[in-house]
Amino acid sequence: AEYIQVLPGVVFTGDRGGQFYIRGGAPVNNLVKLDGMTVISPFHSIGFASVFDTEIIGSADVITAGYGASFGGRISSIIDVRTRMGNRKEFKANASASTFGYGLLLEGPLKKMTDENPSSLSFILSNKGSYIRSIGNTIYPWLDSTGLPYRFDDFYGKVTMVGRKGDQLDLIGMHFNDVSDYQSLIRSSWSNTGGGARFLVSPRGTNVLFESSVFASDYRGVLKERDIRPRTTRYNSLEGAFRLHFNGPRLKILWGTELNL
Repeated sequence: AEYIQVLPGVVFTGDRGGQFYIRGGAPVNNLVKLDGMTVISPFHSIGFASVFDTEIIGSADVITAGYGASFGGRISSIIDVRTRMGNRKEFKANASASTFGYGLLLEGPLKKMTDENPSSLSFILSNKGSYIRSIGNTIYPWLDSTGLPYRFDDFYGKVTMVGRKGDQLDLIGMHFNDVSDYQSLIRSSWSNTGGGARFLVSPRGTNVLFESSVFASDYRGVLKERDIRPRTTRYNSLEGAFRLHFNGPRLKILWGTELNL
């Protein structure tokens, strides 16, 4: 979130929604992908916190202009985040804490990679969330009884199987949720749940890589205000894609097709 704010043409609203506007476009004109899955709300009500765990990011491309046909359905920008696979040789755990939240990470091999056998089966699990609502009145004693009304929890998991010849299968799942509760005045909440699989295979002796994926996700948002009927938003998607990558000495070709229901 902090990185995106310094890009040219980006306006970030900060608290209560964490929406961002790129080159005059609306927030819905930005396409955000996590390992191929569409993320509807990438930022939490605490505006500087995103749903992405920086400890598991393998690559992140932010394109604010001139993106090609491999991305469609939006007109302002593309944020394409890819996570790394879990450690293939040993188990590792990591924990972190700040004044508003925590982070937990666990990764390791279910089947170890060895020098004799490069195939492996590994996992990576991530959980981060906030406790600012519980400790807000302690670290900020001048707050009233409402305190700081923010809470979020993010869960992400991936199991990766790598074959002897380098073929790869990823099984991915995610669940993000966010709540802003101003008690009797207004309550805003949303959750985004999704999962799917991605398969990579390269025929032996060729420069061709085949990539196929299928993902399903569900987004639900609810806004409740005093004396007003609750307003709800729901977005379901089923995404399937097939891509062919050719990397020659002087020529690179990317061809693919994508279906989004």
